[in-house]
Formats: sequence, structure tokens, C-alpha cells
Amino acid sequence: MNHQTQTLIAKLEQQLASIYKTTIEQQQVAWWLLQALTGFDVAHILTKEILELSDDQENKLNEWIRLHTIEQKPLQYILGTVPFGSLSIIVEPPTLIPRPETEEWALHIINLLKKLKDQHLTILDLCTGSGCIALLLAKELPASQLIATDLADSALSCAHANAKANRLQNVTIIKSDLYNDIEPRKQFDLIVSNPPYIAAQEWKHLDPMVANWEDRNALVSEHGGLAHIEEIIKKAPLYLKQNNQMKELMIPQLIIEIGYRQGNSVKELMRKALFEHVEIWKDLEGKDRAVCARMPL
Repeated sequence: MNHQTQTLIAKLEQQLASIYKTTIEQQQVAWWLLQALTGFDVAHILTKEILELSDDQENKLNEWIRLHTIEQKPLQYILGTVPFGSLSIIVEPPTLIPRPETEEWALHIINLLKKLKDQHLTILDLCTGSGCIALLLAKELPASQLIATDLADSALSCAHANAKANRLQNVTIIKSDLYNDIEPRKQFDLIVSNPPYIAAQEWKHLDPMVANWEDRNALVSEHGGLAHIEEIIKKAPLYLKQNNQMKELMIPQLIIEIGYRQGNSVKELMRKALFEHVEIWKDLEGKDRAVCARMPL
């Protein structure tokens, strides 16, 4: 079927208005759908006054709109992948969808680590989910060795699929409840984590696109959202080793993503555990997003 391109975009925007409040959001999602459907970028589509879609493409587009607007299925699950740094990450329910805020701090620590002359690092990623953080570190720091852990079988399956799809072999993915199945004497230069940090009482107020589709266990933690974070911080000194290069350049050795209201609480937890140079990293919206520190001497 032939469509006038601008008319089709306007129609998609109207259909998306039930879940997106602003025209900018509606237009952005409409373009994402068309790009995924046709395999063309925006510039290429704009050169076409008339856009020809096959019957299969028409049916697929209608089904995507139904899933997104009626069943409120996240767009990332519908399209099946999400960009994360230089990677394309496979995502499927209920594994946590990688967020731009996570990508932001992951790229920041990569830029810091690339300043090291010796990048033969050992890195542990706890609560890996889709594997996005560990795999991005593995790709950008190919001399390093990564261990990525998760407790959910669905997440582990997704992480393995992403390692294979991105042809990354310097990552070992294991099933573990935080540190429980890490070798007792194993030590790392860096520990990173995007753990569950939403308080149980907040769960019922989450957007249905999150609450109805993503794994509750990957999002919710006890103790007001701090239980997993507390455990990570408490045991981290046992699994970290001194790295003089990182010390000289003041590169953190523990980085934990947090909820935007948790910065000061997590900062205090790290200080009580005798971590040094504790910092809060903010995201592009100016919200607290991660807390990082260097290991105690």
C-alpha cells in the first residue's frame, strides 16, 4: 500500500497520542517505528514523498501500534533491540530494559578507564540483566576480563544471547545472588552494578509499561529500596584489590546505580564501609544517578 509519508507520520502521531502527551514524543516514536519497519533512516524516508509498504509491513505496523497503545508493551520489547553505546542489545520480557541514564554513566567510566596505560582489568558486574553494562565494558576495553552475574534465568539467557550477538568472548556470565557464587578469593579492579533500588511501596505507582512488563525482582528491593545496595557495599571490600594506576588517576572502583532520591543515603553507606573519595554522579537531567568510590586502604 502506498502512503504519503507526511500523512502516515501524522496518522501514527494521532494513534500514539493516547500514551504520549507531547507532539515531540509522538513524532519521535512514529519515526522509530518507521525506521524499524523499513530499515531506512529518517533522512532516507524523508526523501520519499510516497512510502510503499507491503501487506506484511502494514500488518506489522498495525500490530506494533496495538501492542504499544492498548497492551502498553514497551517499544523496546516490540522492536526487540535497544542501542547501548556501541552495542545493539537484545531485549525481551521480563528482562530489564537498558536505560539511557545507565548508558550515560557506563560510558563515563569507560572514558576514565581508557586513560589507563594498562587496561588488563578484572571487572565484576552484579545484577547484569541483559548484560548491557558488562558487554559494553568488554567491547570498549578488550584487554579486560568481565564476570557478569544475575539470579534470573531469563536475564542470564538474554545476557548470553547478547554476548553471542555482539561476538564478545571476554565476558563470563554466571548465575549468582550478588556475590554468593563468586570464587571466595577472586578479586577485581572494579565492581559495577545496576541493582534493584525501587522501594516496595513505589511499585504500585510505576508506569504500567514498567510494572506490567519488566521483572519486579529486577526493580524492587527491601529496606526502602536499599537492601541490595547495602549488601553490595558491605561485601565489596572483600572482592576489590588495589590498583595503583586507578588510584593515581582517582578512578573509582565501585559504581552503583541508584534512585534519584537515594544519593545521600548511599553516599553515607559507602562512607560507613570506609570507602574513600565517595561521589554522586548526576545524569543529564541533573538527578542523582550513581554513587561511586574508591576502596578503603
